[in-house]
Amino acid sequence: MISASILVTFLYLEVAKIFIVQETFALQTLHIGGFFPFTGLSNGSKSSMKGEFIRAAVSMAIEDVEKQKVLPNGYSLQLHANDTKCRMDHASRALFEMINKEPTMIALLGAGCSAVSERIAEDSKTWNLIMVSYGSTSPTLSKKQKYPLFFRTIPSDAACNKARVALLRKFNWLKVGLIGQNDIINSETTADLQEELANADIQILTSETFVDDPTAQVKSLSEKEARIILGNFDEKSARKVLCQAFQNEMYGARYAWLIPGWFSENWWKKHLDEESIGCTVEQMNKAVNGYISCDNLKINPDNTTTVSGQSPGQLSSRYQNITKKELSKTDGGFAYDAVWAIALALNMTEEHLRRLNPPQSIVNFTYVNEDIMKQFKSYLNKTQFQGLTGPVQFTSRGDRMGYMKIEQLQDWKESTLMTISPELYGVVCAITVLCIILVVCFLGFNIKLRNYRYIQMSSPRLNNTIVIGCIAMYLSVFMFGLDGNLISPDRYSSNCQARIWLTSLGFTTAFGAMFAKLWRVYVIFTNRKLRKKVIKDGKLFMFVGALLLVDVLTLSVWSGADHLTRRLQNGTIEHGIEYDTLPQWEYCDCQHKAIWFGVLFATKGLLLLFGVFLAWETRHVKIPALNDSRYVGMSVYNVVILSVVGVPAALMIEHAQDASFALTAFFVIFSTTVTLCLVFVPKFIAVKRNPNVLDTSGATNTSASQSSGESSTSQDKGIKGAKFIALAAENSNLKTLVAEKEEEISQLEIRLRRRGVTITELRRISMAARHSDAIPELTPTLLIRGDRDDGGSFHIDKAQSTDDVSDSKSADKPDQEPFSPKKRYSPSSSYVDQGVLLGNDVTKANSAIAKKYSLPTRARKDVSQIETRTRTRSADNEVHEAYENPAIFTETNDESTSVPRRKLSRNNRMESPFYTEPSTTASSPPLPSVKSRYTKPKKGDTPDVNATASPIVKGELQRKGSVVLVSKSQTGETCFQVKTPAEFKPKTEKDKIRKSIEYNV
Repeated sequence: MISASILVTFLYLEVAKIFIVQETFALQTLHIGGFFPFTGLSNGSKSSMKGEFIRAAVSMAIEDVEKQKVLPNGYSLQLHANDTKCRMDHASRALFEMINKEPTMIALLGAGCSAVSERIAEDSKTWNLIMVSYGSTSPTLSKKQKYPLFFRTIPSDAACNKARVALLRKFNWLKVGLIGQNDIINSETTADLQEELANADIQILTSETFVDDPTAQVKSLSEKEARIILGNFDEKSARKVLCQAFQNEMYGARYAWLIPGWFSENWWKKHLDEESIGCTVEQMNKAVNGYISCDNLKINPDNTTTVSGQSPGQLSSRYQNITKKELSKTDGGFAYDAVWAIALALNMTEEHLRRLNPPQSIVNFTYVNEDIMKQFKSYLNKTQFQGLTGPVQFTSRGDRMGYMKIEQLQDWKESTLMTISPELYGVVCAITVLCIILVVCFLGFNIKLRNYRYIQMSSPRLNNTIVIGCIAMYLSVFMFGLDGNLISPDRYSSNCQARIWLTSLGFTTAFGAMFAKLWRVYVIFTNRKLRKKVIKDGKLFMFVGALLLVDVLTLSVWSGADHLTRRLQNGTIEHGIEYDTLPQWEYCDCQHKAIWFGVLFATKGLLLLFGVFLAWETRHVKIPALNDSRYVGMSVYNVVILSVVGVPAALMIEHAQDASFALTAFFVIFSTTVTLCLVFVPKFIAVKRNPNVLDTSGATNTSASQSSGESSTSQDKGIKGAKFIALAAENSNLKTLVAEKEEEISQLEIRLRRRGVTITELRRISMAARHSDAIPELTPTLLIRGDRDDGGSFHIDKAQSTDDVSDSKSADKPDQEPFSPKKRYSPSSSYVDQGVLLGNDVTKANSAIAKKYSLPTRARKDVSQIETRTRTRSADNEVHEAYENPAIFTETNDESTSVPRRKLSRNNRMESPFYTEPSTTASSPPLPSVKSRYTKPKKGDTPDVNATASPIVKGELQRKGSVVLVSKSQTGETCFQVKTPAEFKPKTEKDKIRKSIEYNV
């Protein structure tokens, strides 16, 4: 019974213990003690480790750790900051106060000053507290026997000693002199340096130390003829040493000073009078020129994504927004990495403890719990990750394996990079600003005249879009000139992205809008059905938007997957008489740079090919205000040539910053400016030369009458924009068709001339062909009374119009030679008299049957039907019969009245004389009567070959294809004769040609 109760009690306790442990795992806060020098930094101390700058980076790290859920669920970190004032006594007091009160610290972060870290690291081991420093560089802290729980994310000064020795061996400097400050930290660093030099077989000419005044020590270096001098001292002592170097003439190209690099900016110019240095600023400038410094690299130059999922550039931007201080100027990056090292080690320790039986947790840590401390230390030694300052990994002594930075002060500029000349950048910026002003002028011109028809036809809104794209191209020039001389390294990567985005989007916007305009012209003028196809600006903006969407998607994928970052490139060493030079420059790069640029250039190339196609297809459009095909072709040619030549050239000379920038800026500015000028200058010139193009209604000067012009103007006032462009395109298409038909006529005329047609006849044919279809309303209408007999004789009366026309007036008016087709068919020059066509019985005028010969009812009224012409050969009343204007005679049936109807239509395309003039002899026979001239000869009579009568129609009259011939004598008699096509049988080659003209033309 007792054993059973004991068993139940044991099981209850175990289950309760499990629940207690699980509850302990949830919602736990891990406390970290921090030591920061908020105050108390002297002039010789590092300004980069000020407490407020360090704490801001620590807060960022804790926030990112919780966001990434590095610790188990429910765990969080909390910082307890203490001000050490960079003094050991203050630091010890702060440590004891934290230990003697709740909560329990899981680890310590700090300190910034090496002396403070030595004191805290030595004391904290008593309470099993692991300490990770962000700013202590003393080599003394590497002694694990004395500081077993000390780690640091900042490389020690011993690491800088290794870098110095490597530099000496690189330049084959085998004899050096040493000078150091006689304090704990610098003495340790100098001792470590001597050991490294001995291992590298580099001779030490002399090793000097000083406490406050380095005058004697510097003079000793001069006496020993030391040219390569390595120094270890703080900032204040550095000013004294370099001043003595100037006074002993130990400066210039013959000397090389290698000193610490953590001093503040322009440190040699500060506190000269306060510290009684004894040198002026000008003298110090000469003394420090060319000195070489060694320091820790405070931010990863590769911009590789860190363990937090953010790049160093992004973290640097966040930090600067918080502190208004550049991260590269502080030790904040090392503090950020220190927090991540602690968090990752705690996570691995927690996972290990939970696997134990029974499960444990880091929340169970106490100052006397060595087991958890040992596990924590073990996993901290194994920690490896990509930090803000580069790869983070610890040696067996707890030192950081990281990057070192070696710099040289050249011409009093703290920069080792080859940068763009400020003068060149200023000139290029000035030119770019002038170009932008020109663009603004073009924009104002386009906006001011946007309501005028001439400008509307060029799509002013799309012209504004072109201007916006060109401005973006100009702005990219400023970005191409920003380098390490003007912006910080962490901002350089953002500048790389800005260059690509501005250039690509600006190019697509400008040329996309230009090609959209051309596409509208292409669609309208290739419309075979000649419909008024209206394409509004909205569709064109959708086209430009689609092109921009392709660009945005491409650039977004590029920026997200493989964004451009800042890289450093070393050139070939240039050996000089006194010293060697190693060129180094910065550039934008990514892992798959060639592929991404290939994709970008391919899309732009396809866009240019599309523009070339449109320019070629619309090259025949004859509306200058609408068609920019020639200028677009010139723009594309300009861009292609500059791209083919400029891009490879700029890539090949990328290491020459001035040349590369000048070439890139020239190509961008030149191509953009030429494109703008080709778009806007022709419009400006057109407006300047002919202000009439700015007619609001869009009317232009033509040969039309004023009344018709006014009518057109009044009708077109409401037509604007895309609709007017469509109408103009339709008008141009019709003109093109007319031109094509005229060209066909010209070719036919050439063929006729080759076949023997005379020029005179050709001109008559051409004149009739060009104008007969244009005035169908002038076709005559004749009313014929009587029946047709075998001889084809009719009595023909002229049909009267509603407007009475006097016959006597027409008869009395003398005949004139027509001088133009228009005048030739005018009412004032054409008339027909009533006459008799002789035949059998001409008395049938009162016949009940009336036959009407006419064209369609659209014939114009008050116009005489047939024009005749009389030519007089001599004064003895001989008739020279007219042969102008023969007419085609056809007979049809009128279904409504059952009355035969015959059409009489003008055949203006052929002028064939039917009368042969008699020979001009001295004795001419008397003029025969009209009856004898047109009487059918009797059987057996021998025809007189010299008879002046015209031939009479023989045989049966055909119903279609007959010709009515007209003649008029000087006495006013007008006669008509009907001839069938059979009588036009060609007899000679010339007649054959005329026959061809009659039936083909």
